Amino acid sequence: MKNKLIFIPLILILAILLSSNISLAETGGGGYPGAFFQTFWGARAMALGGTYVAIADDAEGNLFNPAGSAMVKEKLASGSYRQMSLDRRIGYLAYTQVIKNEAGIGLNWINVAVGEVEQRDGNGQVTGSLSNYQNLFALTFSRRVSPEFSVGVNLKYLQTNLGNIQSSGVGFDVGALYLPRSYLRVGLVVENFGLKHNWSSGDFWGDYGLPGSSHTEEFPVSAKLGAAALFLKNQLLVALDLEKRENQDILLHLGGEYWYRNIIAARAGLNRGDLTLGLGLKHKLRKLTVFVNYAFITESVAAGADNLISLQVGF
Repeated sequence: MKNKLIFIPLILILAILLSSNISLAETGGGGYPGAFFQTFWGARAMALGGTYVAIADDAEGNLFNPAGSAMVKEKLASGSYRQMSLDRRIGYLAYTQVIKNEAGIGLNWINVAVGEVEQRDGNGQVTGSLSNYQNLFALTFSRRVSPEFSVGVNLKYLQTNLGNIQSSGVGFDVGALYLPRSYLRVGLVVENFGLKHNWSSGDFWGDYGLPGSSHTEEFPVSAKLGAAALFLKNQLLVALDLEKRENQDILLHLGGEYWYRNIIAARAGLNRGDLTLGLGLKHKLRKLTVFVNYAFITESVAAGADNLISLQVGF
Protein backbone atom coordinates (compact mmCIF):
# COMPACT_ATOMS: atom_id res chain seq x y z
CA MET A 1 0.00 0.00 0.00
CA LYS A 2 2.85 2.39 0.80
CA ASN A 3 4.27 1.96 -2.73
CA LYS A 4 0.86 2.74 -4.20
CA LEU A 5 0.45 5.93 -2.20
CA ILE A 6 3.76 7.24 -3.56
CA PHE A 7 2.20 7.21 -7.04
CA ILE A 8 -0.02 10.27 -6.56
CA PRO A 9 2.61 12.82 -5.43
CA LEU A 10 5.07 11.54 -8.06
CA ILE A 11 2.60 12.22 -10.84
CA LEU A 12 1.81 15.67 -9.45
CA ILE A 13 5.52 16.52 -9.29
CA LEU A 14 5.92 15.32 -12.89
CA ALA A 15 3.08 17.59 -13.96
CA ILE A 16 4.78 20.61 -12.38
CA LEU A 17 8.12 19.78 -13.97
CA LEU A 18 6.62 19.36 -17.44
CA SER A 19 5.49 22.96 -17.54
CA SER A 20 5.29 25.98 -15.31
CA ASN A 21 2.05 26.98 -17.05
CA ILE A 22 -0.50 24.31 -16.11
CA SER A 23 -4.10 25.47 -16.18
CA LEU A 24 -7.09 24.05 -14.36
CA ALA A 25 -9.50 25.92 -16.63
CA GLU A 26 -9.76 26.33 -20.37
CA THR A 27 -7.46 29.10 -21.61
CA GLY A 28 -7.04 30.15 -25.21
CA GLY A 29 -9.18 27.28 -26.41
CA GLY A 30 -11.40 29.16 -28.85
CA GLY A 31 -11.05 29.70 -32.56
CA TYR A 32 -9.78 26.21 -33.48
CA PRO A 33 -11.54 23.52 -35.56
CA GLY A 34 -12.72 20.33 -33.87
CA ALA A 35 -14.18 21.94 -30.76
CA PHE A 36 -16.61 19.04 -30.35
CA PHE A 37 -13.63 16.73 -29.64
CA GLN A 38 -13.39 18.53 -26.29
CA THR A 39 -16.91 17.61 -25.17
CA PHE A 40 -18.02 14.19 -23.93
CA TRP A 41 -19.93 11.37 -25.56
CA GLY A 42 -19.62 8.76 -22.77
CA ALA A 43 -20.86 9.24 -19.21
CA ARG A 44 -18.07 7.35 -17.41
CA ALA A 45 -15.27 9.46 -18.89
CA MET A 46 -17.32 12.61 -18.34
CA ALA A 47 -17.90 11.79 -14.65
CA LEU A 48 -14.17 11.09 -14.22
CA GLY A 49 -13.28 14.57 -15.44
CA GLY A 50 -12.02 13.30 -18.79
CA THR A 51 -9.25 11.19 -17.22
CA TYR A 52 -9.40 8.22 -19.60
CA VAL A 53 -6.03 8.00 -21.38
CA ALA A 54 -4.64 5.42 -18.94
CA ILE A 55 -8.02 3.77 -18.22
CA ALA A 56 -9.32 3.06 -21.77
CA ASP A 57 -10.62 -0.35 -20.73
CA ASP A 58 -13.92 -0.38 -22.66
CA ALA A 59 -15.53 0.69 -25.94
CA GLU A 60 -15.77 4.25 -24.67
CA GLY A 61 -11.98 4.30 -24.46
CA ASN A 62 -11.30 3.72 -28.17
CA LEU A 63 -11.15 7.42 -29.00
CA PHE A 64 -9.29 8.33 -25.80
CA ASN A 65 -6.48 5.84 -26.32
CA PRO A 66 -6.64 3.25 -29.13
CA ALA A 67 -4.02 1.09 -27.40
CA GLY A 68 -6.58 0.13 -24.76
CA SER A 69 -8.66 -2.01 -27.14
CA ALA A 70 -5.96 -4.74 -27.06
CA MET A 71 -6.51 -5.15 -23.31
CA VAL A 72 -10.30 -5.33 -22.99
CA LYS A 73 -11.60 -8.57 -21.50
CA GLU A 74 -14.81 -9.08 -23.51
CA LYS A 75 -16.69 -7.80 -26.53
CA LEU A 76 -18.16 -4.41 -25.71
CA ALA A 77 -20.72 -2.16 -27.37
CA SER A 78 -21.49 1.34 -26.09
CA GLY A 79 -23.78 4.21 -27.01
CA SER A 80 -25.30 7.46 -25.81
CA TYR A 81 -27.41 10.41 -26.94
CA ARG A 82 -26.97 13.83 -25.35
CA GLN A 83 -29.38 16.73 -25.79
CA MET A 84 -27.45 19.87 -24.90
CA SER A 85 -28.28 23.54 -24.44
CA LEU A 86 -28.51 25.93 -27.42
CA ASP A 87 -30.23 23.18 -29.46
CA ARG A 88 -27.05 21.08 -29.69
CA ARG A 89 -27.09 17.28 -29.92
CA ILE A 90 -24.41 14.61 -29.79
CA GLY A 91 -24.84 10.88 -30.42
CA TYR A 92 -22.28 8.13 -30.09
CA LEU A 93 -21.89 4.42 -30.91
CA ALA A 94 -18.79 2.25 -30.43
CA TYR A 95 -17.74 -1.39 -30.47
CA THR A 96 -14.48 -3.07 -29.46
CA GLN A 97 -13.09 -6.57 -29.01
CA VAL A 98 -9.85 -8.50 -28.59
CA ILE A 99 -8.58 -10.97 -31.20
CA LYS A 100 -6.67 -13.99 -29.81
CA ASN A 101 -5.55 -11.95 -26.78
CA GLU A 102 -3.00 -10.24 -29.02
CA ALA A 103 -4.80 -7.47 -30.91
CA GLY A 104 -7.82 -5.24 -30.59
CA ILE A 105 -10.21 -3.68 -33.09
CA GLY A 106 -12.90 -1.05 -32.70
CA LEU A 107 -15.56 0.85 -34.64
CA ASN A 108 -16.61 4.35 -33.59
CA TRP A 109 -19.14 6.94 -34.73
CA ILE A 110 -19.89 10.37 -33.26
CA ASN A 111 -22.59 12.66 -34.65
CA VAL A 112 -22.76 16.29 -33.53
CA ALA A 113 -25.56 18.55 -34.75
CA VAL A 114 -27.19 21.91 -34.15
CA GLY A 115 -30.87 22.59 -34.89
CA GLU A 116 -31.82 24.28 -38.13
CA VAL A 117 -30.55 27.88 -38.31
CA GLU A 118 -32.68 30.46 -40.10
CA GLN A 119 -31.15 31.98 -43.22
CA ARG A 120 -32.02 35.65 -43.82
CA ASP A 121 -31.35 38.13 -46.59
CA GLY A 122 -30.00 41.67 -46.25
CA ASN A 123 -33.45 42.92 -45.25
CA GLY A 124 -33.78 40.40 -42.44
CA GLN A 125 -36.34 38.25 -44.26
CA VAL A 126 -36.19 34.47 -43.74
CA THR A 127 -35.13 32.81 -47.00
CA GLY A 128 -34.51 29.27 -45.79
CA SER A 129 -32.58 27.28 -43.20
CA LEU A 130 -28.98 26.19 -42.75
CA SER A 131 -27.94 22.80 -41.44
CA ASN A 132 -24.95 22.28 -39.18
CA TYR A 133 -23.61 18.81 -38.34
CA GLN A 134 -20.43 16.75 -38.11
CA ASN A 135 -19.85 12.99 -38.35
CA LEU A 136 -16.67 11.36 -37.09
CA PHE A 137 -16.03 7.76 -38.15
CA ALA A 138 -13.00 5.95 -36.73
CA LEU A 139 -11.43 2.52 -37.01
CA THR A 140 -9.36 1.41 -34.02
CA PHE A 141 -6.48 -1.04 -34.32
CA SER A 142 -4.15 -2.11 -31.50
CA ARG A 143 -1.67 -4.80 -30.64
CA ARG A 144 -0.01 -6.12 -27.51
CA VAL A 145 3.76 -5.84 -27.80
CA SER A 146 4.04 -7.68 -24.46
CA PRO A 147 1.55 -8.69 -21.75
CA GLU A 148 2.11 -5.28 -20.10
CA PHE A 149 2.45 -3.00 -23.14
CA SER A 150 0.21 -2.24 -26.13
CA VAL A 151 0.16 0.29 -28.96
CA GLY A 152 -2.73 1.43 -31.15
CA VAL A 153 -3.96 3.76 -33.85
CA ASN A 154 -7.26 5.40 -34.76
CA LEU A 155 -7.90 6.06 -38.45
CA LYS A 156 -10.43 8.91 -38.56
CA TYR A 157 -12.69 10.31 -41.25
CA LEU A 158 -14.49 13.57 -40.45
CA GLN A 159 -17.46 14.82 -42.48
CA THR A 160 -18.75 18.34 -41.85
CA ASN A 161 -21.72 20.34 -43.14
CA LEU A 162 -21.67 23.98 -42.04
CA GLY A 163 -24.34 26.25 -43.50
CA ASN A 164 -24.81 23.79 -46.41
CA ILE A 165 -21.08 23.99 -47.23
CA GLN A 166 -19.48 20.56 -46.98
CA SER A 167 -15.96 19.47 -46.13
CA SER A 168 -14.20 16.25 -45.14
CA GLY A 169 -10.83 15.22 -43.80
CA VAL A 170 -8.76 12.19 -42.85
CA GLY A 171 -6.36 11.92 -39.90
CA PHE A 172 -5.10 9.52 -37.27
CA ASP A 173 -4.23 9.16 -33.58
CA VAL A 174 -1.48 7.01 -32.06
CA GLY A 175 -1.48 5.72 -28.50
CA ALA A 176 0.38 3.53 -26.05
CA LEU A 177 -0.65 1.85 -22.78
CA TYR A 178 1.70 0.39 -20.18
CA LEU A 179 0.79 -1.66 -17.09
CA PRO A 180 3.99 -1.81 -14.95
CA ARG A 181 2.02 -3.21 -12.00
CA SER A 182 -1.35 -4.89 -11.65
CA TYR A 183 -2.66 -1.75 -9.91
CA LEU A 184 -0.98 0.87 -12.12
CA ARG A 185 -1.65 2.01 -15.72
CA VAL A 186 0.16 4.70 -17.73
CA GLY A 187 -1.05 5.94 -21.11
CA LEU A 188 0.06 8.32 -23.85
CA VAL A 189 -1.81 9.45 -26.96
CA VAL A 190 -1.19 12.00 -29.72
CA GLU A 191 -4.28 13.00 -31.70
CA ASN A 192 -5.30 14.57 -35.02
CA PHE A 193 -2.22 13.95 -37.15
CA GLY A 194 -2.96 15.24 -40.65
CA LEU A 195 -6.60 16.12 -39.94
CA LYS A 196 -7.80 19.22 -41.79
CA HIS A 197 -10.84 20.87 -43.38
CA ASN A 198 -10.67 21.98 -47.01
CA TRP A 199 -13.50 24.50 -47.39
CA SER A 200 -14.86 25.81 -50.68
CA SER A 201 -17.87 28.16 -50.55
CA GLY A 202 -18.26 28.55 -54.32
CA ASP A 203 -21.32 26.29 -54.58
CA PHE A 204 -23.13 28.24 -51.86
CA TRP A 205 -22.31 31.78 -52.98
CA GLY A 206 -22.76 30.89 -56.65
CA ASP A 207 -26.53 31.06 -56.12
CA TYR A 208 -26.06 34.75 -55.29
CA GLY A 209 -23.76 35.53 -58.19
CA LEU A 210 -20.63 35.61 -56.02
CA PRO A 211 -17.44 33.56 -56.52
CA GLY A 212 -16.92 32.33 -52.96
CA SER A 213 -13.51 31.29 -51.69
CA SER A 214 -11.39 28.34 -50.57
CA HIS A 215 -9.78 27.89 -47.19
CA THR A 216 -7.93 25.14 -45.30
CA GLU A 217 -8.22 24.67 -41.53
CA GLU A 218 -5.77 22.39 -39.80
CA PHE A 219 -6.85 20.67 -36.58
CA PRO A 220 -4.51 21.32 -33.65
CA VAL A 221 -2.46 18.29 -32.67
CA SER A 222 -3.15 17.25 -29.08
CA ALA A 223 -0.90 15.21 -26.76
CA LYS A 224 -2.21 13.56 -23.58
CA LEU A 225 -0.34 11.79 -20.80
CA GLY A 226 -2.33 9.86 -18.21
CA ALA A 227 -1.88 7.61 -15.18
CA ALA A 228 -4.38 5.60 -13.13
CA ALA A 229 -3.97 3.54 -9.95
CA LEU A 230 -6.17 1.08 -8.05
CA PHE A 231 -6.49 1.02 -4.25
CA LEU A 232 -8.55 -0.79 -1.58
CA LYS A 233 -8.52 -4.20 -3.27
CA ASN A 234 -9.26 -2.64 -6.68
CA GLN A 235 -12.41 -0.91 -5.46
CA LEU A 236 -11.00 2.62 -5.71
CA LEU A 237 -9.62 4.09 -8.94
CA VAL A 238 -7.71 7.40 -9.00
CA ALA A 239 -6.62 8.93 -12.31
CA LEU A 240 -4.85 12.01 -13.65
CA ASP A 241 -4.42 13.26 -17.23
CA LEU A 242 -2.33 16.10 -18.65
CA GLU A 243 -3.48 17.52 -21.99
CA LYS A 244 -1.45 19.79 -24.28
CA ARG A 245 -2.92 21.23 -27.49
CA GLU A 246 -1.04 23.39 -29.94
CA ASN A 247 -0.87 27.06 -28.89
CA GLN A 248 -2.55 26.37 -25.53
CA ASP A 249 -1.57 25.79 -21.93
CA ILE A 250 -1.29 22.33 -20.41
CA LEU A 251 -4.68 21.36 -19.00
CA LEU A 252 -5.26 19.15 -15.98
CA HIS A 253 -7.92 16.43 -15.55
CA LEU A 254 -8.54 14.57 -12.28
CA GLY A 255 -10.94 11.74 -11.53
CA GLY A 256 -11.87 9.09 -9.00
CA GLU A 257 -14.21 6.08 -8.96
CA TYR A 258 -15.31 3.82 -6.08
CA TRP A 259 -17.15 0.53 -6.66
CA TYR A 260 -19.38 -0.88 -3.92
CA ARG A 261 -19.59 -4.69 -4.13
CA ASN A 262 -18.80 -4.42 -7.85
CA ILE A 263 -22.42 -3.36 -8.44
CA ILE A 264 -22.66 0.40 -8.08
CA ALA A 265 -19.98 3.06 -8.61
CA ALA A 266 -19.68 6.64 -7.38
CA ARG A 267 -17.51 9.00 -9.47
CA ALA A 268 -16.16 12.54 -9.24
CA GLY A 269 -13.67 14.57 -11.22
CA LEU A 270 -12.31 17.91 -12.32
CA ASN A 271 -12.38 18.63 -16.05
CA ARG A 272 -10.33 21.75 -16.86
CA GLY A 273 -11.73 23.45 -13.76
CA ASP A 274 -15.30 22.13 -14.06
CA LEU A 275 -16.66 19.80 -11.38
CA THR A 276 -17.98 16.45 -12.64
CA LEU A 277 -20.03 13.84 -10.77
CA GLY A 278 -21.55 10.52 -11.72
CA LEU A 279 -22.88 7.08 -10.91
CA GLY A 280 -22.48 3.67 -12.52
CA LEU A 281 -24.57 0.52 -12.28
CA LYS A 282 -23.39 -2.96 -13.29
CA HIS A 283 -25.85 -5.82 -13.78
CA LYS A 284 -25.46 -9.38 -15.05
CA LEU A 285 -28.22 -10.42 -17.43
CA ARG A 286 -27.69 -14.05 -18.44
CA LYS A 287 -24.55 -13.93 -20.62
CA LEU A 288 -24.56 -10.15 -20.84
CA THR A 289 -22.98 -7.58 -18.56
CA VAL A 290 -24.92 -4.31 -18.66
CA PHE A 291 -23.40 -1.01 -17.54
CA VAL A 292 -25.58 2.09 -17.10
CA ASN A 293 -23.58 5.26 -16.47
CA TYR A 294 -24.74 8.75 -15.51
CA ALA A 295 -22.70 11.97 -15.40
CA PHE A 296 -23.25 15.60 -14.39
CA ILE A 297 -20.94 18.49 -15.26
CA THR A 298 -20.93 22.15 -14.24
CA GLU A 299 -19.50 23.54 -17.47
CA SER A 300 -18.04 27.02 -17.19
CA VAL A 301 -17.81 27.52 -20.96
CA ALA A 302 -21.29 26.25 -21.81
CA ALA A 303 -24.76 27.53 -21.08
CA GLY A 304 -25.21 25.96 -17.65
CA ALA A 305 -24.79 22.46 -16.24
CA ASP A 306 -25.38 19.32 -18.27
CA ASN A 307 -26.30 15.65 -17.82
CA LEU A 308 -25.46 12.51 -19.77
CA ILE A 309 -26.55 8.87 -19.61
CA SER A 310 -24.74 6.17 -21.59
CA LEU A 311 -25.21 2.43 -21.93
CA GLN A 312 -22.59 -0.29 -22.44
CA VAL A 313 -23.08 -4.02 -22.94
CA GLY A 314 -20.42 -6.70 -22.58
CA PHE A 315 -20.86 -10.14 -24.11
